[in-house]
Amino acid sequence: TLDDGPSFWTAALLDLLGEWGAKASFFQIGEAARRHPELARRVSDEGHESGNHTPSHAAPYSKTPPGVVG
Repeated sequence: TLDDGPSFWTAALLDLLGEWGAKASFFQIGEAARRHPELARRVSDEGHESGNHTPSHAAPYSKTPPGVVG
């Protein structure tokens, strides 16, 4: 599994996975996916699993109980 993307490393990781014919699970942050929609789409287009890793990846310890989902 790969967390916190899509990021600077996502394209290189997808290239490497493609070379090996391997699949992975990418848990993407909503804000990052909006900044890099082409990479977020590429994850799915290349047959990898995509999951939600929160909208903004805010640290849960910085949230009050109503802001913590859990």
